[in-house]
Amino acid sequence: MHRGYNRTRQLVEFIELSRMFGATHFTLYDYLGNLTVLNPVIREYEKQGLLELVNWKLAGMVTDHVLNPEEERFVKGFEDQCTQVLAHTECLYRNLHKYKYIAFYDLDEMLVPGYNRTWPELVKLIPKNYSSFIFHNRFFPLRNRVKEELGKYNDPLLIKYHPVSLEYTLAESEIVFTRPKVMVLGKGVSKCRVHHVVHLSGSHPFDIPVHLGTMWHYRSRPPKDSKKPAERDYYMYKFKDELLARMDRIFQKTRALIV
Repeated sequence: MHRGYNRTRQLVEFIELSRMFGATHFTLYDYLGNLTVLNPVIREYEKQGLLELVNWKLAGMVTDHVLNPEEERFVKGFEDQCTQVLAHTECLYRNLHKYKYIAFYDLDEMLVPGYNRTWPELVKLIPKNYSSFIFHNRFFPLRNRVKEELGKYNDPLLIKYHPVSLEYTLAESEIVFTRPKVMVLGKGVSKCRVHHVVHLSGSHPFDIPVHLGTMWHYRSRPPKDSKKPAERDYYMYKFKDELLARMDRIFQKTRALIV
């Protein structure tokens, strides 16, 4: 959670949808998030034994040199990148002997298995002797003009929480084969980076075929020129009722702000 992060609605949607796909525990790294707003949700998940919050305020770079604005931007970007890389490897070793599989992805992303499968069902389809599973990028741009019209579904919970996975259904037509996210068989890797891992001898990465799973990435992006038009994908609506019920349960129980 980066500087000032306070989006309770996104956090609850992320956790509940991940649980529906098979996640059993979450390690969340706090890098100056707004815990005043997030605390009710975080404490509830901690109480359930589902979440561990790690304080991740690392020391910044020290220099006697007075930085100009361009240098400041570079240093901030470098510090943020180091913070992410270190968090990934720390997460690996924190959970290595607790869980067989560990997935690394952000709050605006979701590792989505195809054909109504869960992650455990997907892993069973993958050949043996692979220790990391690569999910490639499928972008759902966050632009107001492409929002789904939620009112037509006549569902008060949908209007109340408007989960991003249900509100933004227009997907870019082309899969992006750069900057993927990874799920690992923990004992087969030695280090984790943001978009790849370092394998131990004898273990290998496996590219998840697009029809079996992709990483759905919800973020602001300018319109993209493409030979293929963007297309609506309503796959997440298969999980609409359960997701909304889960989100409502958490917010009713915690009385957290819906931000």
